[in-house]
Amino acid sequence: MALNSYAVRHHDAGQTDPVMLFRPAKDPIPPLDPRFEPFREAVAEAFLADERAGFLSVKLEPYFTISGPWWRPRWTNPVWCVDWLMIFDPEVEDRRISAGDAPYEDGIEIGDPSAFDALLAGSFQIRDNIYSLRWVDRSTHPQVWNENYGLETAKRADRRA
Repeated sequence: MALNSYAVRHHDAGQTDPVMLFRPAKDPIPPLDPRFEPFREAVAEAFLADERAGFLSVKLEPYFTISGPWWRPRWTNPVWCVDWLMIFDPEVEDRRISAGDAPYEDGIEIGDPSAFDALLAGSFQIRDNIYSLRWVDRSTHPQVWNENYGLETAKRADRRA
């Protein structure tokens, strides 16, 4: 009997995948390096050549490989990943849309130490551009943070296009 293997992001502690009717066994999640704790959920203004290009939101979460037979899967080999979303400012967005691109871009960097190092250095690469980052403090600028964090913000940006 062949075993399947695929990967899944960890939703929240204790929450199972919506298609699984039971809680699969899972390897323990390694602790997050304390240096990266401020980026667990974060928003930054992103600049390209001293011009603000938009906002980058990041979420650090564990990513598992699911292996074993379908009737007894196991979540194994957890690694930390950077789940990111860049929402471009309208001026930048206009240039991207004329080129056929969406007003936002997203991705996930799985187990790539350079992505974590880039966050510490205050920069992030998307395609061929390296953006410098200025982190938004959630406690002192909650409105800016809430308006620019997560997928719902991207959906609003997509409706503007």
